[in-house]
Amino acid sequence: MAKDIVLLESVDHVEFAVRDLQAASSLYDKAGFMCVGKRHEVNRHSRLYVQGEVRIILSSSDEPGDPVCQFVRTHGDGVINLGFCVPNAREAIDLACSKGAKKAFGLETLRGINSGGQERAAISVFGSVRNVFIKYQDKSKLIDFFPEDAKPVDKKGKWVQIIDHITVNLEKGQLNRWADFYQDVFGFT
Repeated sequence: MAKDIVLLESVDHVEFAVRDLQAASSLYDKAGFMCVGKRHEVNRHSRLYVQGEVRIILSSSDEPGDPVCQFVRTHGDGVINLGFCVPNAREAIDLACSKGAKKAFGLETLRGINSGGQERAAISVFGSVRNVFIKYQDKSKLIDFFPEDAKPVDKKGKWVQIIDHITVNLEKGQLNRWADFYQDVFGFT
């Protein structure tokens, strides 16, 4: 991590909150993505789709207190989480918050299959979107956290290979605020 900015090593994933998981899944199937794993938590159902180096999570929930359900109720289907790999999740969240970012959730340690680990924390950004800082441990990968119906990942994308940029819609008059925020916290220019 650079001395005064959060260093983002790569885009780990983009997570969409969706009302109808089956309908959203059908769209990604048709776009050449492959469902390589599923995860079912209490009231949340998620699927991991991969094409090339692009990882998309589709999540649906009917639990009113779940952030996915709240997002869909407020905004409809859309991006809820942008996951970024960082050298150290604790340092990333601490530094971002010291620069004025609002913590969405603090440092968590998750265990996947094969005892792989993931440390993550998140800040709230524009709208209801969160930037999630992720550090994998013990050679784990995102697929290790989607154990149901797990399939091998084909690294060769049909049409899409990588995510090279992300664009967002902002509230009117908020462009400069968020441009300054991303420049200050992440060193974006």
